[in-house]
Amino acid sequence: MERKRAYYSDTDSLDYELYKTCDWRCDVLGLLEKTRYSDIEGLLSEEEIEKWNNRVLNWFENGESKFMNETRYISMCELACFIKDTSDKIEKLLGEQNV
Repeated sequence: MERKRAYYSDTDSLDYELYKTCDWRCDVLGLLEKTRYSDIEGLLSEEEIEKWNNRVLNWFENGESKFMNETRYISMCELACFIKDTSDKIEKLLGEQNV
């Protein structure tokens, strides 16, 4: 349970840091506002996805993260590498589909 709590603390802290520092945040939040929901069979219901989306759209409103601890398992550098690698892979996959 402690690792799970640390994981959520890390990811929420890093999400908040991204929100404060990334110039693309308004674009991403705008896309989330337009999202249409559907079940991911066997994994998530439409309702669960909608609730999580609403959480993401609204949890920054108070201007601070409730997680003020140092991250324990995930660093901002590791997150930046993950974002870059993953976006490159998605771009490649989408490019292959358009051929």
